[in-house]
Amino acid sequence: MELLSLLNEKEKALGEVINFLKGENLFAEGDRCKGIYFLIHGSLKIVSYTLEGNEIIYRLLDGSGLFGHNLIFSKEPFYRGSVIGNSEGELLYFSRENLLKLFQNNIIFLEEYLKAQSEAVKSMNAQIKILSMPSASERLYYFLSLNNGAFTYSSISSFASILFLQRETLSRLLHKEAKEKRIIINGKRIMRS
Repeated sequence: MELLSLLNEKEKALGEVINFLKGENLFAEGDRCKGIYFLIHGSLKIVSYTLEGNEIIYRLLDGSGLFGHNLIFSKEPFYRGSVIGNSEGELLYFSRENLLKLFQNNIIFLEEYLKAQSEAVKSMNAQIKILSMPSASERLYYFLSLNNGAFTYSSISSFASILFLQRETLSRLLHKEAKEKRIIINGKRIMRS
């Protein structure tokens, strides 16, 4: 459920609209998180960089979603990656104090927020499990099992980031698995055979 749809206009007015541009660095790794941000439209990525300068994408937000929710009540509310505009877009920002007001006055919003938090933890646990798998094929098949045996990706690069693999490694793996008829590739959709 879209959390913002649970707020009335008076509640939404507690937030502040923030516009961003493509390539704009909204927050740098290590900046303090002061609230939560709902993506109204546009695209964002949360990234870090290796010592060699390679980009590691932790999360892609496209069209909707939120960030800051995992940090705002933390003892160390500092971004673990940079938040960068993938396109121009718009955010709705709520300070910690205004978020608490929303929780107090809108129990349905609070319940859905807690559900979103639970889903975020499940997703993080899945990422940890993917990282613990020694082979690329294990990562692929585990990820497909989490997604009912099928997944549609926007680009090989973004899919490789989800699996914590190099783009070339994933491309070779998909080709091999399709050739051996373990998966079916239909455009950008991958399905287990």
